[in-house]
Amino acid sequence: MAVDNHCTEQQVYSGLLHDPAILDPLTGFHHQSYLDRVLNKSIQGHRLNPAAASLALLQLENFYEIKAWLGKSDATLFLSDIARLLKKTLPASALLSRCERYEFAALLIDQSSHNARVITAQVRHALESIAEKSLPDSVKLKISIGIAEIDDRTTGKDVLYARARHDMSDYREGQIHLARQQQNLQPAIVFKRLKHVLKSGLLRPLFQAVISLKPDQLEHYEIRTHVEDSEGVIPAELLFQVAVQNAWGDAIDRWLIQNALRILKQFAKPSLKFTVNITQNSIVNPHFLSWLDSILAKNPNLGTSLVFQISEIDMLIAQHHMSYFCQRLDNHDIHLCINHFGCADNPFHYLDLFRAEFVKLNGPAGQHSAPESGDSQSLANLVERLHESGLRVIVPKVESMLQMPQLWSNNVNYVQGYGLHKPSKSLDYEFSQEVTLSIH
Repeated sequence: MAVDNHCTEQQVYSGLLHDPAILDPLTGFHHQSYLDRVLNKSIQGHRLNPAAASLALLQLENFYEIKAWLGKSDATLFLSDIARLLKKTLPASALLSRCERYEFAALLIDQSSHNARVITAQVRHALESIAEKSLPDSVKLKISIGIAEIDDRTTGKDVLYARARHDMSDYREGQIHLARQQQNLQPAIVFKRLKHVLKSGLLRPLFQAVISLKPDQLEHYEIRTHVEDSEGVIPAELLFQVAVQNAWGDAIDRWLIQNALRILKQFAKPSLKFTVNITQNSIVNPHFLSWLDSILAKNPNLGTSLVFQISEIDMLIAQHHMSYFCQRLDNHDIHLCINHFGCADNPFHYLDLFRAEFVKLNGPAGQHSAPESGDSQSLANLVERLHESGLRVIVPKVESMLQMPQLWSNNVNYVQGYGLHKPSKSLDYEFSQEVTLSIH
């Protein structure tokens, strides 16, 4: 039966290729809605008759820049050339789709799925080669590719897309999965524990102060969550890694937002502010912003007390969603903070694409530098450049009060770290305390 179903799917796919009315006119690929239906069928079929299948998601990271250089007409032709090259390079059995904005997707089956990494590496090389011939020397095509395999824990297409995007972020950062280093915290085990925690409502909030180096009369906390059960603590990094991979990130985001709003209503203090971390699951989820509208309609004027913090890597992976996302945040006067600023090769390059008020630098305090700067004033130069862009700067991971004078002299706006305030189950930081800073 599995073979018959597979053949039927291939026959339907082949037939659709000859019907231009239901294909994307520029690329000749299927629309994403068709791919979504095929993915859900493949996932359902996998439960009965497991078969190798993987989703490869390809994003043209800097197509906005390319479009500005080439012009709309030539950029469209370039996009068409890319589509033809994808069709030529990928196996004939791959189901190709043009997704929203500047993403492409391919469903790889059977042996192609097993060889997905090799195939996508060939695709990357082919695209970079054509880009060298088609683009000016000053513009380089930047490509992100993420792969997600359908397995027993794939519950739907949203999970598959989330895993593919998470794989993109791993490729960017060169991450080594924490779970591979800790035998007692394999993804399957964390998956089971996190699923139970989410269903049982056992998440608990933690708060860490974000401290201004200049008096601003605000009490600002970052609100986080953690999992601690009878089996111990799941490290936050691994917790969110598994959550995002399984499209649960937006469930945690919503829980954090609701808790922040509940506390804001309870204290009714205009000076109280909360930073909430938002995962890429929420950015690309078409229902998240509608939910946000509805929840804030019940809590008028509280949006001004929220800062949404999004990792630079997640923003770049979901960059084609960010403009609209920021517009909707503006409707509620919610500020935006870019976390881990400095992961990208040229972080200043994308700032004009997103509306943000804060950046939180990547890495421990004292290890930051401005691009192409090697002098002792590199942090000061970086901060100055960010201030010129209208951004306020947060330095995280401050482990000692001895670091404070230098951060203050470099005009850093905010600091955060265990040396100042460890994450706590209550709002217990004394913001009114005075500290004398001196530089020796």
